[in-house]
Amino acid sequence: MATDLEQQLVQLDELLGLLDARALRGAQEALEHRIAELSERLEVARQALAQAHAQRKRLARARLLLDESAQENSTNGDPALHHKEQTVVEPEDVQARITAPFVAERRANGERRANGERRDVEDRRSKN
Repeated sequence: MATDLEQQLVQLDELLGLLDARALRGAQEALEHRIAELSERLEVARQALAQAHAQRKRLARARLLLDESAQENSTNGDPALHHKEQTVVEPEDVQARITAPFVAERRANGERRANGERRDVEDRRSKN
């Protein structure tokens, strides 16, 4: 009876080993299939990236050509035709009318603080 039981345990162990081997083989095949799919997707992404890079280079070249032709057409070799940006300075009374009255009043006040300086708390309280 003990030998029969031992023989059954050995057979059961062999069957479990076969089941495990089949399960492992199935898992391995599933992983290989997934790796193949991911490799294909990686190759497609690599090709798309290469095409995008080439397109970017073509666009950069076209932009340079457009800039160069625009400079040649706009100046015609005459430096007087170069456009220079000028800054507009508004008088203080115009600035005062544009801004809110309390802001303009504060700007006109001589006690403005410099950037980063704190107002003295005691001075403010004594004025109120």
